[in-house]
Amino acid sequence: MFGILSRKTDDVKRVYNNTYIAVSTLATHFRLAPSELNKVFLELRWIENSNSWFVPTTLGKAKGAFGKYSHENKQKYMVWHEKIKSNFELIKHIKYFKELNKPEVINKDEAKVKDNLYEKFIYNKYKNMNYIVASNNKKNSEIDLIAIKNKEILFIQCKNWTSDTSKKITDTNIKKTRKKVVDFLEENPMFDSDNYKKKTIYITSESILHWSAKHYLSKHDDIEHLLIPMSNRL
Repeated sequence: MFGILSRKTDDVKRVYNNTYIAVSTLATHFRLAPSELNKVFLELRWIENSNSWFVPTTLGKAKGAFGKYSHENKQKYMVWHEKIKSNFELIKHIKYFKELNKPEVINKDEAKVKDNLYEKFIYNKYKNMNYIVASNNKKNSEIDLIAIKNKEILFIQCKNWTSDTSKKITDTNIKKTRKKVVDFLEENPMFDSDNYKKKTIYITSESILHWSAKHYLSKHDDIEHLLIPMSNRL
């Protein structure tokens, strides 16, 4: 018993002998809301949800997290050692989090307005399913949206073509998108691991798949086609 008390005393000394900061202070430092910073910590698995409270994981404690309890407010909360401000892994994930949450930019080229409206429709659809969604504003990209939730990352291509035209999605289109996914993972190795379930999704408003695309999809489980008609509600 005395050993347990000794360890608890050591923990208290550890908090007060070092500089620890609250999540709100740390969030301000990184120009995030506390809830956004906690999302990053959850993604990194440095914290976890326990009975509606965020508590540090073993990995989080190793990074400088310390769980505390307020007897006055009867609430659990955490503080972090100030060294976390310069943690490379955290800074890298925050940078990507901000990239994912940049305000969406709609291309105003009239020829692309229809596709952009559909892309916005799909963007909102996944955002409403609690995905973190980013629009890829790179010109001529084969990936329109990137969505992340619970260690699942989706690479989404949206097509709002009508089925009464000659324009079809072929296996060549899908292969180009797969190449772009490989490029993305090479540029962002933090997501290229077994911890992330990765899937490429072609979403179309009408049936516009060429037979070659259907055949290609049948041979690859990591690519999926979804038919989602355009709605007036964005």
